[in-house]
Amino acid sequence: MDKRPYGEVFEDIRESLELHRNEFEAIGISRKKIGDFEKGKRLLSIEDMDRALSYMYMSLGEYEYLVNHFAYDEAEEVFLKIEHSYYKQDSRGLKQIYADYLDTDPLVALSAKACYADLEEVERQELASHFFGVSVWSFYELSVLSYTIEHFTPTMIISIISDWEKPTGAFKNIFKYRRRMQQALHRGVLALILAGEKVEAHNVLLYAEKQLFERDIFAKLLHKFAFGYYHYVFEDKAQGKNEMDYVIYFYDAVESIDLRDYYQKFVDENVK
Repeated sequence: MDKRPYGEVFEDIRESLELHRNEFEAIGISRKKIGDFEKGKRLLSIEDMDRALSYMYMSLGEYEYLVNHFAYDEAEEVFLKIEHSYYKQDSRGLKQIYADYLDTDPLVALSAKACYADLEEVERQELASHFFGVSVWSFYELSVLSYTIEHFTPTMIISIISDWEKPTGAFKNIFKYRRRMQQALHRGVLALILAGEKVEAHNVLLYAEKQLFERDIFAKLLHKFAFGYYHYVFEDKAQGKNEMDYVIYFYDAVESIDLRDYYQKFVDENVK
């Protein structure tokens, strides 16, 4: 099914809220710019779109949902399936995604495979070649990285993250992009810790901490668990274990069973 024009959907939302085009001037977007966007004469920048939607109390994800006739776009849908299977530790589901996308979208296929098996050197090279050619890290690239980053060497992980500031800048205030960044960063941290890279792991943890938002509890728990493992391996085993156990306890208390079991499995395998 074809997407509805972005401007048309935006206009429907604006009119339903009884907002006039000139009201967006209060957030630095001119009446003419809004009008041209709604008429299909131009696009809004990521920053302007995010501000305009926030002004209408709507997230980018909700807007895209309307544009796609109340359906997720294909990329978002498949990454949601990977995430669901990843946390449920459902290797059968992941293998099916791998098979389904191997010919049509190899990067999605490798994202699924990375969640249940080691990647071959040629596969890691294919991913690295793609990542180092990225000028703007979209939701697609961030998603692929978040599921594959643990398969790279510490040097490769640091090389990718250290070059992020400009390519991800436009997206940092958009929730789903920020969430993917946090997942990639913290999975990268765990890989660095497992490789014994104390200094680099600590630097990435500090970088990730600067990107945290107060109300993103999931990301804050990612951070607490990763820092707990850092403390366990490099500084204070008792403190680190307590911090990791707290995250598992929290997920148990709110009945997020898949997340609880996922982190418990990590502790069982890596904490002696």
